[in-house]
Amino acid sequence: MDLSYGYERGDSKGTLSGKTGQLTQITDNLDPNKDRTYEFDAIGRLEKNSVYVNTTEHSYVRYEYPTNGIQSKVFATLIDTNSNGPDASDEVLSETWTDGAGRVRFSRVPHTFSGGSTATWAATVTEYDILGRVSHQSVPVEVDGAWQPAGDDYTRGWLWTFQKYDWMGRVIRKIATDGDPQQSANDSDVFISYEGCGCAGGLVTTIEGEEIKEYDGAIMIW
Repeated sequence: MDLSYGYERGDSKGTLSGKTGQLTQITDNLDPNKDRTYEFDAIGRLEKNSVYVNTTEHSYVRYEYPTNGIQSKVFATLIDTNSNGPDASDEVLSETWTDGAGRVRFSRVPHTFSGGSTATWAATVTEYDILGRVSHQSVPVEVDGAWQPAGDDYTRGWLWTFQKYDWMGRVIRKIATDGDPQQSANDSDVFISYEGCGCAGGLVTTIEGEEIKEYDGAIMIW
């Protein structure tokens, strides 16, 4: 492997032996099909990275950071729809929203398309407890542009998985979408227990999987 790195210092660009300034380019001197370029905004956030075949841009990923401070957008060119090179018409948007502590609350990626635009999305939502631990999270759900269940999931709506913790913050119970978090146990729960202090390899973790029911015709076998 023979790589060259390009860095930016203020208003000038050049190749530097030290890691100073912002990385703007990685050049593969043995295979020009692996060249990368990077563009940053005024405060050092990555705005775009591109893949080049020889000297022609082959694909790119572009990043946007709305001024609300909790939203980020990623635009990727997955396929050249009109055979004129990567451009805005080839971009597919993925979107993430965080809370004030930087934790991801909402995320979505395109699910179905109509007329070249995203019609519905596959979205997930994550909720946290007062200690910042994941309390429950949705499975991917088909939603519209307003984050409301749509398409195949219009009637079913959001489905959730839950996690319970011990006093040390370790997961001790996982509750599947068909379980009730208000119950002490469900057939589909996964229980995790810990024994020992954890020092010198003395911690034993036991995982009890969900109860599986086997059917033989119309007869249930336990």
